[in-house]
Amino acid sequence: MTALLLTMIMLTVGLAGLAQVDVQQEQSGLERVGETAFNLGEGTLGAQIFPLSQRWPGPGAVGAGLDFSSPCTEASPSSSKCPSKATIAELFTSPDVESLTSWRTEVRDNKGAELNTCTSTEASPTSFYSDEFTAGQPGYDSNADCRLWVRAQATVRGRTRAMVALVQAERVTHQLPRAALLAGRLEIEPKGKDGIIDARAAVNTGILLRCATPTSDSLCAGHKGKLAELWSPGNPHLQDQLNGTKPQIGYDEPAALTEEALSDLEQAAIANGTWYPSCPADADVEKLAGEIVWVETCNTVYSGRASINTSAKPGALIIENGPIEFGGNIDFYGLLYHANAEPSSSAMLVKLAGNGGVTGAVFVEGQGGVFIQDQAAYITVDSRAFDAPRSYGSAGIIQNTWREIPPGP
Repeated sequence: MTALLLTMIMLTVGLAGLAQVDVQQEQSGLERVGETAFNLGEGTLGAQIFPLSQRWPGPGAVGAGLDFSSPCTEASPSSSKCPSKATIAELFTSPDVESLTSWRTEVRDNKGAELNTCTSTEASPTSFYSDEFTAGQPGYDSNADCRLWVRAQATVRGRTRAMVALVQAERVTHQLPRAALLAGRLEIEPKGKDGIIDARAAVNTGILLRCATPTSDSLCAGHKGKLAELWSPGNPHLQDQLNGTKPQIGYDEPAALTEEALSDLEQAAIANGTWYPSCPADADVEKLAGEIVWVETCNTVYSGRASINTSAKPGALIIENGPIEFGGNIDFYGLLYHANAEPSSSAMLVKLAGNGGVTGAVFVEGQGGVFIQDQAAYITVDSRAFDAPRSYGSAGIIQNTWREIPPGP
């Protein structure tokens, strides 16, 4: 009898121990599955940031087909806007993710946050995320602050984890020669006023011309004639027109912006909705205003009254081909850059007339020229123009904005 009782007691203790082990194993399995879901969600969030680094969806993303309005899932067709399903599969090889697994990523604007100039790398006080509020926001950077929310959610064997982070695009500034004017050659109306080109305003910059040493019958640096004679003490007119800055002729450095830089800037203009196949009409001159504006082909004279950009917020206007003229009372603030792309031209590609002018800098690549025609036309250097051409760079998570959130549907 005693032996039977001892056997029953041992069986009871053993069964209780087995039950405890089974519970612990089940809990361990649930924790493992939950951790796998977390890792999968974090991985897909990082993978969703990669397409944003490739092509940032700026304010003009919808028109260019660059917006991220549709969510990405494991069932989505292959797309440059979504995480690579093959890459996700390679990264997560656990048996837990072989079946009963799903994931979803979304990109939404932080609309409602204060508009800024894309320069801050810290989260602002308004960087608050809510599924209820953010779900209805656009899938692109509609407020032009270089910030977007990226949300990821993953489910593994019934366990769901969700997380979100505020992502910011880096802005890339392209280095430029410090010159008020860079061109193949320069022509100035002989009766033009003194100080028509001021390369010394605020900063002491230069006038760079690619043309070779001029002869008495050739035009290179302002008027026909040899530069030494035009710059002689007995002939001060050109010196007065150029405010004492003697042009550097025979400039033979490469183009101020490389092909790669131009490509990046063109993509930025497309993302911002400021890319045009041709110059806007005279009546639509305000379309030339913006941080980065790209025109494929131009052949337009602007003769009205307008201020394009401001001295406090200059822009960059890039023209691939064709002449442009600012006349009337057109004041442009920023960098006016003519790429003079193939087939390049030696014609006067930028013309300033009337009371029109540029506060910033004017660059014409190759042998293309600049013609300043009337007495009131001008170029006045402003060093802020050299930082105006900025493209989008890589995207990354802003510190302290990553967080795990309750899963959604």
